[in-house]
Amino acid sequence: FASRCCQAWQSKADPSKMDFGSGGKFVGDSRFGKGAFKARKSVSKLKHEARCTIKAHLGLVLQAALTVFGVAVIGLTISWNTVPVVLHGEMTTYLQIMTLVFQICFAIAALFVWEVGSNNFFSIVDFLACVVAVPSDIRWFGKYNNPSGILPTVEVITFCILSGYMVGRMWLKTVQPHQRPWQHTVGEDGGKQMERLEIVWVSRSAPLVSEIFPDINELWDQVVNKWGLEKAFKACRFSIYCTDTDQSAAMQLRSELADTMLYQRGMVTFGHPEMTEIVENHTLELIEECRASSSLFAFCGSREVAKHMRMLKVSHDMLVRITGYKKHRMEMSTLTYGGPSPKARRKKGSTADTSGSRSSGSRSSGSSGSSPDAHTSSPGHDDDHSIAGTIASTTRFITNFASHPHDPNDAGSMMNILQQSRAKE
Repeated sequence: FASRCCQAWQSKADPSKMDFGSGGKFVGDSRFGKGAFKARKSVSKLKHEARCTIKAHLGLVLQAALTVFGVAVIGLTISWNTVPVVLHGEMTTYLQIMTLVFQICFAIAALFVWEVGSNNFFSIVDFLACVVAVPSDIRWFGKYNNPSGILPTVEVITFCILSGYMVGRMWLKTVQPHQRPWQHTVGEDGGKQMERLEIVWVSRSAPLVSEIFPDINELWDQVVNKWGLEKAFKACRFSIYCTDTDQSAAMQLRSELADTMLYQRGMVTFGHPEMTEIVENHTLELIEECRASSSLFAFCGSREVAKHMRMLKVSHDMLVRITGYKKHRMEMSTLTYGGPSPKARRKKGSTADTSGSRSSGSRSSGSSGSSPDAHTSSPGHDDDHSIAGTIASTTRFITNFASHPHDPNDAGSMMNILQQSRAKE
C-alpha cells in the first residue's frame, strides 16, 4: 500500500502503466485520479508530512514523560516533608529545581501548545494554575530556607492539589484521542456526514446464503428502481463471499443466483476475501475523491478473526499516516461471538461444557452491551446463523432505504432511515 502511494507520487507517467513488480498488479486508472496527483506533487511534500507526524508523536512521548516526572515531584515532596528524617541542603535544592522545570513545561504546553486562543473552561483553569504557581513557589521555596527546612502539612496539601491538577491535565492530553470519535459524531449531530454503506458478508454456508439472498436482492431491486443503478451503487454496496467447501452446494447456489443483478455485477464471490485489499481499495478510493474522510469499520464475527481485523486496521492507520494521508481516518467497532471469553479462559479450574454451551459476546472500541448468544459446540455452519440477526437488521435498513425516495446525495436522510430501523427493532 505504501509503495503504491509513493510510486504514484514520484511517477509523472500514466498511473495505469506503472510496474509494481511481482508483488501484485495495479490498475492506476481506478485508484488514482488527477486529484491524488495534485494533492501530492513531490516526494518533498511527503517527507514534510512525515516530519510533522514524527513531531506529533514525539510531543506525545514528551507529554507522557512529563506526566511521570510530575508524579515523581509530588512523591518526593510528600516523602521528604512528612517522613521524620534529616534533609541535606542539596535535596531541597534539587526538589525546587524539579518543581520549577515541571511547572515551566506545563505552562509552555498549556499556553502555547494546547488549544491556543481557546476560551473553554480547562484553558482558563490552566492559565489560572500557571499564574497561581508563581507566588506559591516563592512561598514554598521560602519555607525550605527556614531552619526546619520542610513545608508544613497545609503547604504540602496545597502543593499536591496544584501539582496534581497539572499532572492530571498532562495525562488527559496524552491519552485523549486527537480526533472526534464516531460515537460522539452520531450522538451529537446524527452523523450527517454518512455518505455510503458498504457490507462485506462472509459465510461458510451456501444454504444460508441461498436463504437470505432473495430478500437482499428484492430490496436491492427496489433501491435501483427508485434511485437508478448508478446512484444505488454509489450509496450502498454489497460484497458476499461464500466459502462453503461443498462443491455441489456451491454449484446449486450459482445456478440460483445466475439471473440476479448482484451476481451479474460480480458482488457474489465463491472464495475467501482479501480483507487487506478491500480496506486498501476503500481508502485509495477516498484519497482520490476527497482530501479528508471518516470511516467506521464495523466487524461481527469470531474472536480470532476479530484479532486479525484489529491488526489489519492498526497496520492500515500506520501506513496512512506515514504516507501523509492522516486526514483519512478510520475507526473500528467489533462484535464477537463464539468460544469462551478471555476471562473464562484465564479462570483457574474452569471446565468446558461441550454440550450446547453458550458464550456471551463482547464489544470493543467503546461499544457496550452483549452480543446475541452463539452456539460454540458446532464448528460447522451453526456459527453463520448467529449473525442472522445482523443480516436481518441490514435488510430492515434497506427496506426503509428503498421505501423512501430520498435524494442519495442527501447523506442526512440515510442516517434518519437507519435510526428508523433501530426504532423498529
